[in-house]
Amino acid sequence: MLDTAARLFYRYVCKRSSTFTLGIVISAVFFERAYDEACEYIFETVNNGRLWKHIKHRYENSMTETRYTHGDQPQASTDNKKNR
Repeated sequence: MLDTAARLFYRYVCKRSSTFTLGIVISAVFFERAYDEACEYIFETVNNGRLWKHIKHRYENSMTETRYTHGDQPQASTDNKKNR
């Protein structure tokens, strides 16, 4: 079975340089995608709790609560010419 798979691989991929090059390019694209996903997973696992997406809720809620604490909320105006 392995002999048959190797024979088919040679016949359809390695026999001509154009199909061999195409096979290398396609393999490189898939390998790059898998390698990138693996590195992202490892990085996020090692830095769990330290990345912005993990701690942004602490800062975004406090910024929205303290933004208008002094009564300086913008007033909605229907006619801008009167206020000038």
